[in-house]
Amino acid sequence: MKHFHSFRLDTVNECLWRGGERIPLTRKAFAIARHLIEHAGRLVTKEELMEAVWPGIYVQEENLKVHIPELRRALGDQAKNPSFIETLHGRGYRFIAPVTEGVPAVSAPAIDRMPRHLSGREEELKRLRSWFEHAARGERQVV
Repeated sequence: MKHFHSFRLDTVNECLWRGGERIPLTRKAFAIARHLIEHAGRLVTKEELMEAVWPGIYVQEENLKVHIPELRRALGDQAKNPSFIETLHGRGYRFIAPVTEGVPAVSAPAIDRMPRHLSGREEELKRLRSWFEHAARGERQVV
């Protein structure tokens, strides 16, 4: 999972999220986003991007001019004043937003503010807290 601003790119399920809202992307727009985000901060040439998205297939550069604007619309980005995708005319693109990897930090939620006076439920609450801590670290489990 890659995180930037209020977005997260789920590389396992191949989807883009803004908060709790799933942002629809075509398969190729997602592939472009993934490649740009995985190489954030550096120039990704048009040739490199086309080979990453359409490996071994000849496609015209015009395909990028269709999918990059779609990706920008999904991100709410502007070509003339970019926050995410910078165009380097004649060369390629650069993903300019800071990207972090992994599960975002989860602040201590209401579970720590639960009443402590539930008589006879200490063991159950202890198990619930343990399960929550695992979930907050991104560890999958069935409860």
